[in-house]
Amino acid sequence: MQTLPFISNENLEKAIYHVTNSLNDADDFKDSVILNIENNTIFKSDLFSNSVDPFAMVFGLELCGKDNWLRTEVLRQLY
Repeated sequence: MQTLPFISNENLEKAIYHVTNSLNDADDFKDSVILNIENNTIFKSDLFSNSVDPFAMVFGLELCGKDNWLRTEVLRQLY
């Protein structure tokens, strides 16, 4: 019996699996960033595996402060 009338059970299970894995990956990434912040190794973390524009970083640090810029950068890379 089909769970929802507008999607097959197989596709529904795939979608749930994808969302669950994405949330787990985001939680793992967040935990990794927090650990690196606590260990003062943030610039060696996965957060900076994507390119960070150095000019935008300098302006962001000056305008927002370190904590706010870092929070924004983590959210940017997560989403």
